[in-house]
Amino acid sequence: GVLDNVYLGWLPCAAILFLLFIGNLGYGTVVWVVIAEILPKKVRSVGNSIIIFIAYLLGFISTKTFVDLSELLGKSATFWLYSTVCMLGSLYTVFCVPETKGKTLQEIEQCFQKPQPQSKQTSKDEQK
Repeated sequence: GVLDNVYLGWLPCAAILFLLFIGNLGYGTVVWVVIAEILPKKVRSVGNSIIIFIAYLLGFISTKTFVDLSELLGKSATFWLYSTVCMLGSLYTVFCVPETKGKTLQEIEQCFQKPQPQSKQTSKDEQK
């Protein structure tokens, strides 16, 4: 084929360096900023601790299972599996995580508060 004589051994190394570069520019660090903005002040420290623990645990699990999954499913299927999980996470982020740009912490907290049910007295007053 066309690529038979082309040496592509440099491509995986370049892709990893590109991923690290992009991750450190913003994509990898924005997550932590958004978490700090979204969590209410009273649970922020505990919530951040739990989220960081889960993030590192999932990173460990994905790293630890990669070789076994590659042997079981093949490398192509393993990458498709991981990319599907990433795509589902991206869709969740797009559709379920609110935009925080230009909002105060109080406005962001209000996005996550449950609407308060009206008391019976208030609804009786409204009927008059």
